[in-house]
Amino acid sequence: MYKKGPWIILLFMAGCVAATSAPEFYSRDWERPSIAMTNIDKVQLGMTSEEVEAIMGDTLDVGYRTGDSEGVYEGLVVKNPYYDEIIGTEEAQYRIVYYFTHIKKADGIVTSDELTPLVFEENRLIGIGQGFLAELNGRLK
Repeated sequence: MYKKGPWIILLFMAGCVAATSAPEFYSRDWERPSIAMTNIDKVQLGMTSEEVEAIMGDTLDVGYRTGDSEGVYEGLVVKNPYYDEIIGTEEAQYRIVYYFTHIKKADGIVTSDELTPLVFEENRLIGIGQGFLAELNGRLK
């Protein structure tokens, strides 16, 4: 004769472990920034700004919001590049183009940590990312 009590408790506990483990994994994955929203992985050093613009496009669809009518949704679009600036010295000028590449926090505000800088010198891409830009700024001081 088998006792059902221990088996039922064991099955119940196994179900609880599975139910609590899955959301934690997905939560961590959601918080990790992803640059897969754009084609930035196709951008290569040495490209011209025109080549980069052709790959990256001039807008980025980031989601939807409800429209004026019930059941109607409007696309949320961000202009890309988001902005650009020129830095440098008399000897060398660099154009920094900031592309919106990922959402850190879905709050409707675009922050600098959601932008990826692309650095151009004489219209050629020489660096990508905040690390490269920080290094360049250090050299210019």
